[in-house]
Amino acid sequence: MLPVTRKVLRMSISNIISGFGLFHRPDAVTEKALYEHTSGTAGAIPNAAASKTASDNKAALGTNDARFPLSLRALEKRYDSERQTLAGVDLEVNAGEFVVLVGPSGCGKSTLLRMVAGLESVSEGEILIGDQRVNDLQPGERDIAMVFQDYALYPHKTVFENIAFGLRVRGAERGDIEQRVTEVAAQLQITDFLSRKPAALSGGQRQRVAIGRALARHARLFLFDEPLSNLDVKLRNEMRVEIKKLHQQFGITTLYVTHDQIEAMTLADRIAVMANGKVEQYGTPDEIYNQPATTFVASFIGSPEMNLLTLPLNTQAGVGGVLLGDLFLPLPAEFSAYQGDEVVLGVRPEAVLRAQGQTETTAACLLLIEPLGAETIVTLSVHGKQIAGRWAAERTLTTATTFPIAIDRTRLHWFDPNTRANLALQLVDPAISAEAHA
Repeated sequence: MLPVTRKVLRMSISNIISGFGLFHRPDAVTEKALYEHTSGTAGAIPNAAASKTASDNKAALGTNDARFPLSLRALEKRYDSERQTLAGVDLEVNAGEFVVLVGPSGCGKSTLLRMVAGLESVSEGEILIGDQRVNDLQPGERDIAMVFQDYALYPHKTVFENIAFGLRVRGAERGDIEQRVTEVAAQLQITDFLSRKPAALSGGQRQRVAIGRALARHARLFLFDEPLSNLDVKLRNEMRVEIKKLHQQFGITTLYVTHDQIEAMTLADRIAVMANGKVEQYGTPDEIYNQPATTFVASFIGSPEMNLLTLPLNTQAGVGGVLLGDLFLPLPAEFSAYQGDEVVLGVRPEAVLRAQGQTETTAACLLLIEPLGAETIVTLSVHGKQIAGRWAAERTLTTATTFPIAIDRTRLHWFDPNTRANLALQLVDPAISAEAHA
């Protein structure tokens, strides 16, 4: 019997792990196997990496000015005839762009990321990095770097060796490795920890090491799979700032998965809001917040979420609109083609105002006060309809009191209760109505 080499054993273990589909919620051990796959270090070095000469690797360690777009075209993922995780996802990520996939658990965002990484097969559709179709390439051949939720660091290796690991396996020269690791460590402020092992680091420091390992390689594409989920609030805020600074510095095309809307809004150039295996809306943070395409996007992005009130359409003096308490809110003239009997009125909490001299007001009963220091979140009842407001810090409020409120009419949103689509988009593009029904 031929002796089993470490390389063959490592390949076998990695294949067994991937074969049993243990990537859905990877633990630390599985994530190290994932790292080996995506960095091209699981078993033999992949063809794309093995073909590089030492001079090629040396050049790759310098400043990487090449930026690559990512195209996802009609992507579908089916595990069987009854389970379709992704249904026709189309997404164009520009070269150097930072795009965040955000949505609730089970929406398909992590599956989509793993398909880009090559850790999940593609049922239908195409994935292109630059102009190269990568559907059939192994993860290590795609030249991507991935940062995981649970760090995926090697506990027996020092910080230096963890960062250098992918470079060393790919055949980079020792001097180049030392230079690159030193540069990355300085950028991430972990130079003092290079001789330590992961067990001696805090959660934030470990995540910096994981990011450093990705940065060291100058990959074509960065993938982040909920990298800040395990950190406390303070560290999460700090790392969010660090990740944004790093992207501004390096400009590498990045796809980032999170369920945290704050991460999405603060980090992204553009956001893809996902639900039920589809992209509900793809746009800039400003577009997502101020022009939500559907009621799902309106309610998912924003804290507190947008007030969504299904109200019957009324007519006053020949003008259609809705009544909120004693307030008549006219339907904008550009929506005059709308034929429904009801409409969903969307009101952001900051558009709910405590009346101060306004002539058109309605009475509201204060149900709940949530002081947050710089601001106060209030829950109000208006003729049986419950709405939330965001006001400046207020210490004199008392629950069960009634006072007049006004609504900022310039910040209202109108949705079709059947399609759940924003009328501003639906009446311009009827295809949106069909998509919402699908």
